[in-house]
Amino acid sequence: MTGGTDGGTRATMRTGRPLACVVVNPSKPRATAAVRSRLEDELYEAGYARPVWLETSVSEPGTMQARLALAAGA
Repeated sequence: MTGGTDGGTRATMRTGRPLACVVVNPSKPRATAAVRSRLEDELYEAGYARPVWLETSVSEPGTMQARLALAAGA
């Protein structure tokens, strides 16, 4: 998932840009779609790779997703 480092920031192997992971609650699909689009554009303009989206659920309310993001190098 991640490649080398660039100034202390982990970068994706494919793009060389820093990795961003976003933990999101998908319970409101219309709002989620708008937020995803805007956030992807903003992160890309800020120099990040397209984000990895990690959705929460009733059984996984976000702790595991946050751990996965950290393990991936975000």
